[in-house]
Order: sequence, then structure tokens, then C-alpha cells
Amino acid sequence: MLTCDLCGREVSVKYPLTKCGKDLNWVPWVCHYCMAENCGVEIPSSLIEKLPEAHYIRVAKCDKRPLDKNWPDHPMKPDDPRLQAHLRAGGNYGVVGGNGLVILDADTEDVKRACEKALPKTFTVQSPGSLGWHLYYFCELEKPIRLYDRNKDNVGDVQGKGKMVVGPGSFHPCGLQYRIIRDLPIAKVSEDEIRQALKEWIVPEAPIEDSVKRSRREVDLLNINILDVVSLAGMRRQGDEYYGSHPVHGSKTGRNFWVNPSKNVWHCFRHGVGGGPLSWVAVEDGILRCEDVGPGALRGETFKRVLEALERRGFKIPQFIKKLEGLPDELSVVMFGSKYNMPVNAYKLKKDNGISLKLERGVK
Repeated sequence: MLTCDLCGREVSVKYPLTKCGKDLNWVPWVCHYCMAENCGVEIPSSLIEKLPEAHYIRVAKCDKRPLDKNWPDHPMKPDDPRLQAHLRAGGNYGVVGGNGLVILDADTEDVKRACEKALPKTFTVQSPGSLGWHLYYFCELEKPIRLYDRNKDNVGDVQGKGKMVVGPGSFHPCGLQYRIIRDLPIAKVSEDEIRQALKEWIVPEAPIEDSVKRSRREVDLLNINILDVVSLAGMRRQGDEYYGSHPVHGSKTGRNFWVNPSKNVWHCFRHGVGGGPLSWVAVEDGILRCEDVGPGALRGETFKRVLEALERRGFKIPQFIKKLEGLPDELSVVMFGSKYNMPVNAYKLKKDNGISLKLERGVK
């Protein structure tokens, strides 16, 4: 390890501070934090020429975390005073997909080769962390596309509207900078061309949507946040999601387990399953195998064991919930008020063909 001449931080990479034109009697070699703070971060002029419109957001210094809460809906132009002040202070920036722009995040050599073979060469940035590529394309994409290998580990993404990548010139947490490796015009492709080039790794949408639906039912039953039961320690952030190695059965690439706090959902790409806080507790505590998570899994004795596991973790479970036979779905006739003496104002009715009742979020 190396030691920064200014702050004393131990790092693996140092930079000469003369690189930013400081008038010093000596040449300190500094860490990426001090380099960013003293010299700032700049958006390359070649990228501004290619993307002069509102595609930029503020990202934390030497990090990947967007700073603004509603960043997907409020990207900035490169000359926005708020963005420029942030960059002068050493903050990173991100490039947001949408409005005709997609960014293909290729994390493995196989995906890179497929892009090289089937897609036109385009403006490309290399991430210093994984050495993956960010390939920029003009393309009308309906929704982001996730890529996974035969082991169901995530190997890349096609980032469209509402997704972002860290821009070139920004500092990666490892200490190195994202750098342009192909300063070419941004190529134009169709969604069909992208899907054809990457068909070997395209993830079906249905399993992910099932995970989100399952999570909603779990959260409707008990108002528990996914971050109350899943630790993000050691996980990496990508947009509003976090990924890493599955805490129970592991991962060969360290990318098969994803958590989306805003949707209160987890998903395992190896088994194509996921859900909310209850189903994760079942997997982590060995009550269910990961591959067995699915419709009807939280029933009977399994459901009761999950509630007991939640109580051991300090969660308070209402008595009427303990009397249930399992996780109710939206089409179940669940007569909570009359059967379990639940206060009328603690639930709402959602009729479906005159028979369905659904619990309100935040039940006490």
C-alpha cells in the first residue's frame, strides 16, 4: 500500500499533484480523494460534443452513488452551474440513459467479444474496477435489458431510461479513473440489433416481475423494509440497485444477487427467484432453499417458522398475523376483521369480482 503525501490515507494508486497545475515548491503524490478535491473532475469535451443535452447527474466523490433523489427525472446539461460547482469540488458525475441514448455495460470478455462482432464500433469507456466497458449507442429502448451467463450470474446490462453509468474522468472507489478507450462518434443501432447480438445472455423479464409482485404482497402483510433484513455490506451500487455474491449459496462472478431498496425486493439470478423481506428471511435462515422460493412457498409450517424467525430478529408480529395459514394473495378471501378481531381501520378492502380483500400497507 502507498500513503498519500497530503492526508496520509493508505491507497493503491497515487497521482502527482502537478497534474492539475498547482504552484507548489514540491510535488506531492496524492490519493484519488485529494486529487479530486484539489483538481476537480472534468467532463471530457469530446463527450460534451457528442451529448450536449441533459444527460448528466451529480455522483458522490470517488463513488458511484447518485446524490440527487429524483435524478432519473431531472438530468442536467453539462454546463449546468450546479453540476459544474459539484465537479470543481471533486465530485463524480453520471451519464443517464433515455431520450434516445442507451449505454451497454459489458462486464465480461465474452460479452465484449459479442459486441465487437455484431455491433458497430462506438464511443467506449472502460471502468477501472472490473475493466468492463461502457458502450454508448443511440437507440430507442423500451426498458433496460439485463444480461446473465449460464450460471445465472449477472454479466452486464443495457442501460436505458432511468439508469446511469459513471462518466469518464470520474474516480472509481479503487483509486483509478474511468477512461475513454475509443473516442468515436456514438453509433446508432436498433433494439433488435442489440437483442440479437446479446441473445445468449438476455434475462427473461417474467421472473423479475414475479419477484416484485411477491415482495409487494409480503410488504402489504408486514411493513418491513428489505434493508431491515438484507445487509448491503460488501455489495456494489448500480443506479438504484445493489449487487454482489449471494449471501447463502455464493456466486462465481459476484453478481448473481441483486437488491432494489426502492422496490423493497431481492432477486437471485442463478435460480430466477426473489421476493421481499419474508422470503429472504426464509432463505437466509435455511427455512427455504433459494430455488424453492415461489408461489405458495410461504404457507403452513414454513410461514409460521418465518414469523418466528422475524420475532427472533426483534420484529413484533401482530396476533392476527400469527393466526394466518400463510402469505395471502390478492385473490384470497381474507376475512381479517371478523375472524381475527382486527380493528376495522387497520385494513382496507380491495374488491376483485366482489370477493377479494387485500391488506393495507402499514398494518399495525
